[in-house]
Amino acid sequence: MNISLWAIIEALSALIETILIFMFASAFFKERRTLRKPLVLTLFLCVCIAKFLISYFLKDSILIILSSTILFTFIVCLTTRQCTVLWAVLSAFIYLLCAIGAELLAAVIISISQTVTFQQVADFTKYRFAALIIMDLLKFLLIKIIMRLRVGSMEVMRSRLWIPLWMLPIFSIFLALQFTIDALSDYSPQTITTLFCIFGLVLINMAVFSIMEELIRRSEKDKRLALLDAQVAAQRDYILQLTENRAQIRQMSHDFKQHVHMFRSLCEMGQFDELSDSLAKLTDWQHDVTPVVLTDNPMLDALLSAKRNLAKKNHIQCHWDIQVPPQMSDLTVDICALFGNALDNAIEACMRSDKERFIHMRVSMYKTNMLTVIENTIGERPQYDGTFLHTLKNDKDSHGLGLISMQATARSLGGELSFEFDENVFRLLFSIPRIPILHD
Repeated sequence: MNISLWAIIEALSALIETILIFMFASAFFKERRTLRKPLVLTLFLCVCIAKFLISYFLKDSILIILSSTILFTFIVCLTTRQCTVLWAVLSAFIYLLCAIGAELLAAVIISISQTVTFQQVADFTKYRFAALIIMDLLKFLLIKIIMRLRVGSMEVMRSRLWIPLWMLPIFSIFLALQFTIDALSDYSPQTITTLFCIFGLVLINMAVFSIMEELIRRSEKDKRLALLDAQVAAQRDYILQLTENRAQIRQMSHDFKQHVHMFRSLCEMGQFDELSDSLAKLTDWQHDVTPVVLTDNPMLDALLSAKRNLAKKNHIQCHWDIQVPPQMSDLTVDICALFGNALDNAIEACMRSDKERFIHMRVSMYKTNMLTVIENTIGERPQYDGTFLHTLKNDKDSHGLGLISMQATARSLGGELSFEFDENVFRLLFSIPRIPILHD
């Protein structure tokens, strides 16, 4: 291969290596920055030129190349990220380990696929070039894995979206291997174009992966925002319900004074039949507006009373056995969000049923753990695909977040939520551990 072509290849390789160093710094230190974009661009160009000069003129000195990799990574992490010298040194050696691991793995892939020895991979130009391309793709994969581990989001990624994305660079590795070996069999003008296209394949992988990663991340963020909006809306409804109940009680206290005067007048006039009828009406009215005391927790009682009254208006039998501490510190709002969503779903499911409608709920405490079981009749079998429970409503974009919101709330409290169902009954179970109880 002529000198000018090899110089172009080394320049492209230096460009990709510099991009990978900056990507690693961003992945390892997340979003912390200390330099403005013009300074970052200047540093990028300096590192890229230095990498090219070292790799082109000192390509046979492995020690200098490794030392330069450590130095450049140290400088990039220290200047572009808000970190200490110790962390910059640590990041530099971690990147070096990624580079060495990627190079060894690339040599293994070529050795197995081409049935050649490691020495042949190191000696022959076509194998060295193929190893260089595959090594860059592998380093890119390792950097993305480090990013996922550092941000702690590996578990929450939806596999059906991320698995195809992770397969993109893996597929490109074998594609680049085959193209490289075929292209380097001769040195025609088409070969030069193919070699540049192979470098372009690495850059395209970086661009496509990063763009799709950002789109998936935004989609996940939108989903989380929708869940938060649903939780905030539910909490707002519960607070409004509590405020409404208190207003009803104040109104009842005000009206009761008028009733007392009327009762006294009827008694003085001896109109005892009218007095008896008025007392019966007052009893019914008081029963409708007074919250049912189930937990001695004012906010939770207001919520449960409203849901129970709504259920009774829809001819749903309520059998509730609730034993929770009257004071649950600042978790009351989150607990209300769980019960509110659960009972809303149960009431909606019962209303779609033509059979006997009921909601059975049992809440008990075991030490500081709150255990809840809610059973209700259903009109039709839920649509469950093994991962998500889909809403039966027509507007699927605006609904179906209740169960997901409950799962998110339960996890945020350190608890677990599960469900099971058959043709007639849906059963929801959730447990909240370590509820901080305030003692007098």
